[in-house]
Amino acid sequence: MAAVSAPRALCRLAGQVRPTLSRPDLTRSLSGVTAARPPRPSGRSGAALLWVPRAGLATRSGPRATASQPLSDPVSSPGADAASVGSLDVAIDAADVVATDEAGRCLRVQWRDGSESLYPFVWLRDNCQCSACFLGHPTFVRSLVLRDLDVNTSVEACRVTSDGSELSVTWSDGHQGTYAAEWLLLRSFRPEEQRRRREEHSVEKSHWNASQMSGKLPKADFQQVLDSEPARLALLLALERYGLVVLQNCGSESGQVLRLIQAIGYPHTTHYGTTFKVTTKADPINIAYTTKRLNMHADLPYYEQQPQVQLLHYQRQHGGGGGRSEFADALHVAAELRRLQPEAYRALADTPVDWVNVTLPGETGRSHHKLFRAPVLQEDAEGRLVGLRFSQAQRDSFFGAPLGVVDRWYRAFALFNRMLNDEEYKVSFLPQQGDMVMFDNTRLTHGREDFECPEQATQRCLEGGYIGLDDIRDHRRTLQHRLGRNEFGL
Repeated sequence: MAAVSAPRALCRLAGQVRPTLSRPDLTRSLSGVTAARPPRPSGRSGAALLWVPRAGLATRSGPRATASQPLSDPVSSPGADAASVGSLDVAIDAADVVATDEAGRCLRVQWRDGSESLYPFVWLRDNCQCSACFLGHPTFVRSLVLRDLDVNTSVEACRVTSDGSELSVTWSDGHQGTYAAEWLLLRSFRPEEQRRRREEHSVEKSHWNASQMSGKLPKADFQQVLDSEPARLALLLALERYGLVVLQNCGSESGQVLRLIQAIGYPHTTHYGTTFKVTTKADPINIAYTTKRLNMHADLPYYEQQPQVQLLHYQRQHGGGGGRSEFADALHVAAELRRLQPEAYRALADTPVDWVNVTLPGETGRSHHKLFRAPVLQEDAEGRLVGLRFSQAQRDSFFGAPLGVVDRWYRAFALFNRMLNDEEYKVSFLPQQGDMVMFDNTRLTHGREDFECPEQATQRCLEGGYIGLDDIRDHRRTLQHRLGRNEFGL
């Protein structure tokens, strides 16, 4: 897998152009930071829950990084994908019918660069691009009714235009369809095109530890992000890749969180409101509204639709010591837990936990009883780690685990907490007045150090809000498409 690529995710392909992003759009310097290979864990796997802090290792959601693979700057690095895609000659030389053991009857397309792609008959027929089967601009949806799709269809004839730009197919029912070469290549079933499509779904994560993030936080200028689409694209790509971005020069006025959210998508409203204030309060409905230390946590684990991206604008910062913000790439830590103590990892991924929030009428004027059951670690259908719910304060005393699991689960939970709070994985910094921190609440845990002068903590005032990853990715793709002039013309 190539090193971390730039936010030029859409590469030139028959008219597509990657946006050129300048250094002021988003700054981050990780040059020279390398990853050290960890020592092998000692002891029998799953016996005692042992973990020894070590030199940091940053990994991606692909192969493990090595000492020769420093993390690359997310803006200036050209990325290996650009060269590999840009070198393709998007034209068809020939097409013929083949039968394969794996995919059955397919149309084989031979590309001008000498490579080839296979397309199953039924997929080609289902995705016919003619006006009777597909509605183009502005809806881009299939209009072919499923009952009219013959899954046993076959190709009667096929023809490639002289310049190789189009493939025409005549089907066994007499229907004729035409497919553009670029359109076919982008949808090839080959691993490289499938990988690019996955990257469009969600940008590949670059996991990090403290040594790689301390003093090297991804940063962006607030006004540039609002005014410049390339700057906004760079911000969104960095957020998806690293899970954490600091926006500077946001000022001290209220409403900046909502301005940024609405420039991207729509707010995720919770029982705290569309936006909310974080200050020290006499009758707090949340521990964040006190001067107490905030343990590492993810916000609102008791929501089935857990808020995904959080924004915190530091309108006023306190004048005393302490109170630094803490963050850890919890999915990276969980991956390390899986490597070092697989039984502990499985306990946290397999055991449902009750997450709860009960509040009496207060500043919202309403009572709330939020309750949701889910494991600490969330995996997708393929077993990949995709999210977490983590909060000591909001974990219910009701526990539906079998008796024989309880002790093992607590040991795993305590071990995971120790790792999250270890200096090897945790980065801490004091946001400046006017900064806004934007982070992935389903990937990172965050906390707050003790205030050295709690009475000065009352000076501190934050405005917060949430936005969904659906909106983040939606706007990122729209910007990629618009700046790249892709097939949708967005």
